[in-house]
Amino acid sequence: MKKEMYVSLWLGNRKSEEDLENYVGFDYSDDVTASEFSKDFDVNPDEIDEDFFESAYLPESSGIISILLMGCSYEKEVIGEFERKIGDKLPSAYNSVILVYDYQYTRKIPAYSPKSHFEFIDYVKISYQDLKIYCISSITVQCPYPLD
Repeated sequence: MKKEMYVSLWLGNRKSEEDLENYVGFDYSDDVTASEFSKDFDVNPDEIDEDFFESAYLPESSGIISILLMGCSYEKEVIGEFERKIGDKLPSAYNSVILVYDYQYTRKIPAYSPKSHFEFIDYVKISYQDLKIYCISSITVQCPYPLD
């Protein structure tokens, strides 16, 4: 469900970056239709804002959360919170990451999709308080001074 300041994480293994993009992509041909990801995990596409959705393919699998999440938005906060909640070492290695910001995934069924080779890992709450973000011409940057 949509919930500000929450980040939900799925990890899996895909064949390529294109394969991952096809799995998470939205179809806009007529109306917005659910991606395979949304269908596999019963995620309502209306609850996800694509601007708060990230996916990444790594050429080499890793079982270290900080390596898997390196370069994500709010990297320091996201990695720190997931490390606190689930630790840095994972029981399996993965090459694909899906992060949905301002979304708290609460459906545990299915927690794993054998068809897609993805599993829901967990969600964390992060604080945007210290991060002043503003948008100029669709480019998001961190503001070096208070906006208040």
